Amino acid sequence: MGDEHRSVSSTNMNEVSSRSHMLFVMNISQYNLINYSNKKGRLSLIDLAGSEKISKTGATGVLLDEAKRIN
Repeated sequence: MGDEHRSVSSTNMNEVSSRSHMLFVMNISQYNLINYSNKKGRLSLIDLAGSEKISKTGATGVLLDEAKRIN
């Protein structure tokens, strides 16, 4: 679902440059039926938006404005 809202765009440095941050959180739990113990964990993965050097990207207009905010 999060990938559907992810914003990407092509630049001179990267064909599919991420224009937005993405956070993926997975909650994992294990329940032991023998001794009734319970274990829980959380895995967080973060994809930060691309921070390429603006002069090398060839970004203009809206993409340039986005790059300024990302960097």
